[in-house]
Amino acid sequence: MPFIYADSTDGVISASGSTYTAARHATTGSVSASSSSNLYAVRAASISGRGGGLTYRFARSFFAFNVSSVTNCSAVSLNLGGYSSAGAGGGIVVMRSDAFGHDSTDDLDSDNYDAIVNWNGTDAMTGADAYSSAPAINPASWSTSSYNTIPLGSTAENVINNNDYIVMCVVDYTYDYLKADPVDPGFGSGALANNVGLHFMEQAGNKRPYLDITVPVSGFGHNVNGVLAANIGKVNTVASASIGKINTVD
Repeated sequence: MPFIYADSTDGVISASGSTYTAARHATTGSVSASSSSNLYAVRAASISGRGGGLTYRFARSFFAFNVSSVTNCSAVSLNLGGYSSAGAGGGIVVMRSDAFGHDSTDDLDSDNYDAIVNWNGTDAMTGADAYSSAPAINPASWSTSSYNTIPLGSTAENVINNNDYIVMCVVDYTYDYLKADPVDPGFGSGALANNVGLHFMEQAGNKRPYLDITVPVSGFGHNVNGVLAANIGKVNTVASASIGKINTVD
C-alpha cells in the first residue's frame, strides 16, 4: 500500500463578497499556496460586521498527486492533517478538479477557484464529479490533532490507474456543495463559522497530505505441497509476489 504525498503546489483559493452569490460564484479568488497550515482551508461563512452588514467568505483547497507509478489501484484514501478548530463547519466533499493545468505542471492560479470537473460554477455541485461520498466527514468527526482519513471511490481509482496525476478540490458540504446560504452566527462569533483547518506540504513532519493506495498482490495463489500460498514467502529464493507461474502452471 504505497503512500503518495501531494505536490508542493497544493494550496487554498478563497473569495469573499457582500452577497452569497458574489463569493460562491466568483470565477477567480485569492491564492494561498505557500503556507504550511491554514485555519480557513475549507470555508463557507457569513460574518456580521460592526455596522450590521454581512461578508460572505468561501475557501476551497486544491491538491495534486503524482500517481504515474500506479496502474492497478484497487482502493485509495485521502489523508488530511487537521489543524485547529473545525468550527461549525458543514462537512467536506472531495471533488475532481482540473486545476494546476490538469496536473502539477502549473502553479495554483487564481482562476482555478471554480476548477471542478463538470460544475458550471453556480449550481449545486451534486452533478459534478466527486471522488468521495457527500459528505465525506461530518464536522463532529473532524480531528484537529491527527490525520483524517477519507475513502475515495471508483472515480478516483480509475483516474489513478489511467493518468499520471490526480487533482482534487476539497469543498464545504452543506453551504458550497449543496448551495445553501450559511446562517449568520452574529457579530463576534462568526470568524470561525463553517471552516476546516488543514496542514499542507510545507508543513514539516507527519501532517502533510497523502494518498494511501492499495494495489493487489501479484504472484501465484495455489497451494504448494499442501502449504497455503499465503504462507509461502519464497520459492527457490524468489519472492512469491514475483512469481506468476511455477513450471508453466499459473
